[in-house]
Amino acid sequence: MNAESRLNGRCETCLSKNVQVVLNCEPLGQNRSKLFLRIASKHTSHSICAFLSKWCQECPSGLSNCPSGCPQKCPSACPSGLLDLEGYVMETGVELLWLPAARLAQIYGKSVKTIRRMIDEGVYIAVRRTVKSGSYRTTKLFVLVDQQIVDLDQQLCRKLRQEPIPLRKERMLIEDHEHTSLFIVSYNKVKKQEAQGGQN
Repeated sequence: MNAESRLNGRCETCLSKNVQVVLNCEPLGQNRSKLFLRIASKHTSHSICAFLSKWCQECPSGLSNCPSGCPQKCPSACPSGLLDLEGYVMETGVELLWLPAARLAQIYGKSVKTIRRMIDEGVYIAVRRTVKSGSYRTTKLFVLVDQQIVDLDQQLCRKLRQEPIPLRKERMLIEDHEHTSLFIVSYNKVKKQEAQGGQN
């Protein structure tokens, strides 16, 4: 969904921009059970529902008349609405996967500046989130990806001998419905099995 189609198809219930989504997670040091993530692009939470409808059999918003205009039924979509992460990460039952914007730039051979511009234009849905980086905390830009980008990232991991490092699965509240969400925060280098075998 581009910026033009979003403006033409919007309705009274999705006029707001930069809306917030609620991220439910386990209590941390400050006993915070909910985090509010602001959508960094010009999309709204209804745009996420339309994005999910690409592989979800039913409209993810749960509304009888979806305000985003996405189809109620999509015959070619995955009936489960879940991403196939086999061979990628150990987690299962994930509906939303978020990659760092820098990783998306690496996958497509573009600059981070270009990806940020595409996010600003509403091409990608993104949120900003504070995560740990060593002994520090840093705010990163994460992009919501589909199965095609997941597969491309998995291929890149094999090529570069990397493995994705995710946070724990979390529940994200969008349009009064919870979705299982997973953030990939970094990538580790995988040692060659031959080298490991030689050391044993």
